[in-house]
Amino acid sequence: MEAEDELKAKLAMFSDGAASWVERAREQDFDPEVVEHVEEAQEHVREAMEILDD
Repeated sequence: MEAEDELKAKLAMFSDGAASWVERAREQDFDPEVVEHVEEAQEHVREAMEILDD
């Protein structure tokens, strides 16, 4: 179970970091396609976290 908790923590950190990055990237007019890819990755992480919570 310890490995699962560690994975959940890492996924949560990634999700938070991605959200912050997306916000800054939009403010700085980054390529919208790049922002979209990061948002998709963040969504996949959220889905993985939901699976682990079940």
